[in-house]
Amino acid sequence: MAAADVALKRTPLYAAHRRAGAKMVEFAGWDMPVQYRGVIEEHLAVRGAAGLFDVSHMGEIEVRGAGALDFCQRLTANDVARLQLFQAQYSFLLNEQGGVVDDVIIYRVKPEAYFICVNAANVDKDFAWLAGRAGADVELDNQSAMYAQLALQGPAAEAILQPLTAQPLTEIKSFQFRFDQLCGGLLTHHEELVWGVHWYECQNIIKVRSNGFAFNDPWVDSVQPLNVDQKHFPILRAYHHEVGERRRIAHREGDLVAALA
Repeated sequence: MAAADVALKRTPLYAAHRRAGAKMVEFAGWDMPVQYRGVIEEHLAVRGAAGLFDVSHMGEIEVRGAGALDFCQRLTANDVARLQLFQAQYSFLLNEQGGVVDDVIIYRVKPEAYFICVNAANVDKDFAWLAGRAGADVELDNQSAMYAQLALQGPAAEAILQPLTAQPLTEIKSFQFRFDQLCGGLLTHHEELVWGVHWYECQNIIKVRSNGFAFNDPWVDSVQPLNVDQKHFPILRAYHHEVGERRRIAHREGDLVAALA
């Protein structure tokens, strides 16, 4: 089948993007917004107040069971054992040569359960890679189709979000999260260390609200909908397709991959 004949996937907010006048393009197999009112206006909106990003194309994989910690510890570059409940960490999935399979965020959601957010283009590949290395004491569940995900970023993000949730946002430190009724799932706080920009991500279980979030929800009135590229517009960041499996990452000695130069 020719690439042009492959139907693009759509997030639960596809119709809302169209109503907001978004220009849609192909991105990692998804029909995603690339622009609403213009790159400069959108950039200034997120830097001066807040911007709302639909990142529902990202993948979600749950790892659970008695061997979940050891499994995640063996296959990723960061130290998963350091995670307390309701903490998350940025990391890499590594192959046996120390090459990068994907860059991910790992959440500890229960004592023996971890939630891994993976890149949209790599969901099937990442899940197959993990499943091929899981033992009998680990259960994997690809939950990507269950979730919509929104990111609210900018200096006004906390002020916009706080009236809509009972969670005291100032108590949620960077890379911590809570289960929240507003999201119907995980509410996570991030801080971009280079620029000091805060943002909150809501991973919304679609079955809680059949169409995920909508742009006419009350809190959306205060923000500018933005395309995914604006989320890291001024930040130099290496994505998976720029790193690749040939780029080797140092890993803890004694685990799956030894420390590599």
